[in-house]
Amino acid sequence: MESVKQNSHRIEGKVTIPEEKRDEFNRNVFTILKMCGIRKVVKTKIDRHEVTMVCMPEADEHGIVSFDYSIFEQRQRDIATYNIHTNELSLPYCDYSQFGFAMCFIMTMQEAYSEGHCCFMEGSEICDVRIYAKIMEFEMDIYLSFPQRKELWNKEIVTEKKEKSRKSNLYIIFSRENADEFLEFGDEKELELSEDMRIAIAEWKDRYCEISDAEVETLDIESELCEIIENIETVWKSRYVDKEFVDEFMKYKHDNRYKKAIFLYKEVVEDVFQYFPELTKKQASKWIIQNCITKAERVQISAYQSLMMNDQYRKKLFGF
Repeated sequence: MESVKQNSHRIEGKVTIPEEKRDEFNRNVFTILKMCGIRKVVKTKIDRHEVTMVCMPEADEHGIVSFDYSIFEQRQRDIATYNIHTNELSLPYCDYSQFGFAMCFIMTMQEAYSEGHCCFMEGSEICDVRIYAKIMEFEMDIYLSFPQRKELWNKEIVTEKKEKSRKSNLYIIFSRENADEFLEFGDEKELELSEDMRIAIAEWKDRYCEISDAEVETLDIESELCEIIENIETVWKSRYVDKEFVDEFMKYKHDNRYKKAIFLYKEVVEDVFQYFPELTKKQASKWIIQNCITKAERVQISAYQSLMMNDQYRKKLFGF
């Protein structure tokens, strides 16, 4: 987790969201958290083993939303919180990371919605909110106005609803060359995918169709998921598995369609082991794989899970 405590971005003044706008504001906060890959780390048991997963942040009985993980940075951070009753965002720090970028969206929105006098600051300077507002307009359908900025720039800043005419560029915001890790947010028409990812998806589709019912008849989804999650965390050090994905597959653990998807997931995760037949998986992991894993391999493992969480795209490719 991070140790830096200095906030480069912050809200100065009192945030006061009108009561009639509070529900809308909270919905937008959750949209930002979801689209920006902000999650909460949770520990749970699968097949009698404790595993680490992430889940979408939710408000507790006191209205406090906690989050501490960025799926696109694949990194756990100090816990940050948001209060759905007071609309207060509490951050141990806000840096220039992808996690920090998501927090800047929320603070931009706090200034736009607030009736009280507050201002989004970057260091000692008033932050230019226009880039954040335009991104939220296009990527998240969140439209903002900043009447209090009229004197600063001699005009009022307003974002307006427009017809979308191009693919999502969210991947650029998070310093990616493509949208390969964002498959849960769209399909090949909506996302800018690399040629390697297009090939991988086509291969996954073909391989899924090849897997017979007989091959998965005795497959135990709970046991296989446990092993996959442990490999992802300890060997691949890739994006943590999402609880939403696990819960769905556990719910249909006797369905052969889901069994085949897990069978294929295990092949994707363990594909590299075939190159070291003389070693056990533990030996290969410790001596070789952990030291030679490529970024592209990590991306594919994250992408497969992301694809499985996209109901429409998954149904289009795999039929369920």
